[in-house]
Amino acid sequence: MKARLLASVMLLLLTSQIVHSQELTKRLNNKDIIEMVSMGLTDEVIVEKIRSSQEPQFDTGIEAMRALKAANVSPKVMQAMINPHTALSAPAPAGTAPVRDPHLPPEEVGVYWHDGTRFVFVEGQTVSNAKVGGRAAHYFSYGIASKKWNAQVPGAESKNRVKDNQPIFYFYAPEGSGPADLVLVKLDKKSDHRQWEVGTIGGWGGGKAGTNESAKHGFDYERLAPRTYKLTLVKNLDAGEYGLFLQTGSSIAGTGHDQVSGATTGRIFDFSISR
Repeated sequence: MKARLLASVMLLLLTSQIVHSQELTKRLNNKDIIEMVSMGLTDEVIVEKIRSSQEPQFDTGIEAMRALKAANVSPKVMQAMINPHTALSAPAPAGTAPVRDPHLPPEEVGVYWHDGTRFVFVEGQTVSNAKVGGRAAHYFSYGIASKKWNAQVPGAESKNRVKDNQPIFYFYAPEGSGPADLVLVKLDKKSDHRQWEVGTIGGWGGGKAGTNESAKHGFDYERLAPRTYKLTLVKNLDAGEYGLFLQTGSSIAGTGHDQVSGATTGRIFDFSISR
């Protein structure tokens, strides 16, 4: 009886050792990964298999990684092989947008002033009209003198107040646009509006569209994320009225010095700098 019991215990121990040995030989390895890739399994499925495996035996040396790449194993899967038990990031609940980096402005088209730790939206307005100036000089010179073509912004002052003389702006660009389409301009203050020159009409040189160079103020820009740019002014601004103008179109029409008109369209993000 005792001999039979001892034999049973020995058989059980031997069976356990065999099973354990088989489990060791079945540990996930590089060959298994390459086979799963060849089966057409997705990266997500393969990574999940790696993460759920007990003590996988991966070779992640340089030569082994080269062989994995040659077998079309993706970087995502290779990263999981290097660190198999890194916790998976919890997926965002259905219907919720990913959290925006707090160091970036909101994903809403427009210009933002970076005031310390917060982003202040610079409310813009559409520019769709222009005024031709210098008409008397044009007439009395028989069309030799050109007329200024000025775009106008309603109001003598902007309601967007900026405290810095060298403010930092962020620009979330419209689709198909970028900071190279922006022009920083100084606005001439009038009694009920502000304006800046966007072209000339007439004269020996004919009509010319484009913001007057003397009205431009330079800035550098840096891409931080898709459609997101940081704008840094190259010099301090004096107190006054300014705007970042995003032009979308312009036109000049005329048949003579008494029938000339201009139009410009776009959006200006205007702001005031106080003394």
